[in-house]
Amino acid sequence: MAMEPQVKQLLVSLSKAIKGDRRFFLTAKTDPVFDSVRTNVDGLLDQLTREAKIQAEKEIASAQSVLNEVEDWHAHEAAFLEYNSALNTMAKAKENFQTIAILVTLMLSRSQKRLKRRPKVLLMPIKLI
Repeated sequence: MAMEPQVKQLLVSLSKAIKGDRRFFLTAKTDPVFDSVRTNVDGLLDQLTREAKIQAEKEIASAQSVLNEVEDWHAHEAAFLEYNSALNTMAKAKENFQTIAILVTLMLSRSQKRLKRRPKVLLMPIKLI
C-alpha cells in the first residue's frame, strides 16, 4: 500500500525534528494529533530507535577500543616505570657493592700492614683451675 505524499512529507519533517531535538520523539509518540497516522509514526519511531541503537553500539565499541588502547598504554608505561626503578635499584646496589669492596680491601690492607708491624708474641697455654 502506497503512502500518501503528505504522510511521507510529515514523516520526513518529523524525522528531522526528532534528530534535531530528542524531545520531539516523546511528542510524536504521545500527541493525539498523530493518531490518524499512528502506524506510520510508530514505524518511523521504531526505525529511528534502531538507527540510534546501531549508532550507540558503534560509539560504545569505539570508546571501548580507545579505553583498551589507554589501558595498554598505561600497562606499558607502568612496566617501563617498574623497569627503570629496577635498573636504578640495581645501579645503587652495584655502587654499594663497589663501595663495600673498596672498604673491605682497604681494611684488609691496613690489617695486613698492622700484622707485619706487630711483634710476634708467643702464646702460652693457660691452665684453668
